[in-house]
Amino acid sequence: EIQVKQGATTIPTGGSFNVGPSAVGHQVTYPFTMENLGNSNLTWNGTPKIRVSGTHAGEFSVDETTTTSPLGGGGSTTFLLTFRPNSLGTKTATLSLANNDGDEGNYTMTVTGTAVPSKNLQITLAGTGQGTVTSDLPGLACAATTPSCSLPVIDSPRWVTLTPVPATGSEFIGWTGDAACQA
Repeated sequence: EIQVKQGATTIPTGGSFNVGPSAVGHQVTYPFTMENLGNSNLTWNGTPKIRVSGTHAGEFSVDETTTTSPLGGGGSTTFLLTFRPNSLGTKTATLSLANNDGDEGNYTMTVTGTAVPSKNLQITLAGTGQGTVTSDLPGLACAATTPSCSLPVIDSPRWVTLTPVPATGSEFIGWTGDAACQA
């Protein structure tokens, strides 16, 4: 008996999962768990084990390198679903998991994501002092050795916290920039 979960949420066959927004050209990835609630081995039929189809199938991908088959009774295995849109708008695809489950032998799930525009958040260090600027946005940090750094950010309301860390003997004076930014 197959059961598919994303986090603690069970997704029944014929169900759906919304991956949310992602900027065009960037990706979001979610781990899924497949559980065998039965006593007999659960076997995936076909290669790949998890097939992606539909109008926007090329904008979703599945990494099944950790997906084991057969899956013993009471066991679980995982796969990763990645959404990497190449144009704006709502994207939909179908995941199919052909298996030997007596009543869910062709488990399917609809996946949806929304491709949104992004803005480029840029930080430039100026002056003669040394130090770094870090942020609560993963991947965005600048140091005196790389005084300009940037990162695309999904175009939605989001606060980004920047933290100046002056080196010994240097001083942080203040922020300048876009009037829409608040210090």
